[in-house]
Amino acid sequence: MDGLSGLVLPAHPQPKDDEIFSSWLCRIAQANGLKLHTLEVQVWGRGKEIWTRDIDRSVDDPTLTRIASLCGTSFERAHATTLRGLEGLIFEKIVMGNSPWILPAAVYHRTRRRPFMQFCPACLAGDKIPYYRRSWRLALATFCDTHSVMLHDCCPRCQAPVMFYRQELGDRWSSDFGTLSLCTTCRFDLRETDTEKVVIFDRDALLTLRMQMRYLDLGWTFTDKQIFQYSQLYFDVLRNLIQKMMSPWSKRKASAVLSPGLN
Repeated sequence: MDGLSGLVLPAHPQPKDDEIFSSWLCRIAQANGLKLHTLEVQVWGRGKEIWTRDIDRSVDDPTLTRIASLCGTSFERAHATTLRGLEGLIFEKIVMGNSPWILPAAVYHRTRRRPFMQFCPACLAGDKIPYYRRSWRLALATFCDTHSVMLHDCCPRCQAPVMFYRQELGDRWSSDFGTLSLCTTCRFDLRETDTEKVVIFDRDALLTLRMQMRYLDLGWTFTDKQIFQYSQLYFDVLRNLIQKMMSPWSKRKASAVLSPGLN
């Protein structure tokens, strides 16, 4: 067609705020009326397994560059949709096994054996087009700060993990995802999940949790009197402290200290 270079897809949706790569990829396919597999063949070629691994963790730079080019998106913006984009912010380097703070997917063929993608029903319901946030893959995130409700990590009806990329699977003629908010196991609409308000026992603790997510945006941490340059170092120390507090010795010690006060 005149005026089209052919280098960019006819429909090229841009990543939404905090959108994770797999969600963006699904929306690209849907916007162009393509099956997800068809888009994958055009980008990766035939014979490359995509969903048999955690694509949000493993997508490489050449592939990311190709997808960014097809959508007229900068590489930097595309990279920010991946879990690798958190390198230097919450951990030094992402690894193919379990990485600190990232909820593991327990990949088995094209399915996921463990809840790995959290969601806020109110966010999905408020989206013009539902999409999934990168921050929902973090163990650090337990509630939605926008709606003050707890995050869910599975379908409330069938308890299956959230696998939105499987919407069209099994129907070779369909390229319609419908909505990414549907559970691909029982078709329950996750937007209708009952919400649970965050119960605030300690406002200082709540403020600390909110600031921790802010540290990821800034890349550094601070207190009232001092700035620490690397947020990654803060999260390394925090994780180390949590591991020590959860050790059997620490639990016994805490129990010995608290027990007299509970009697």
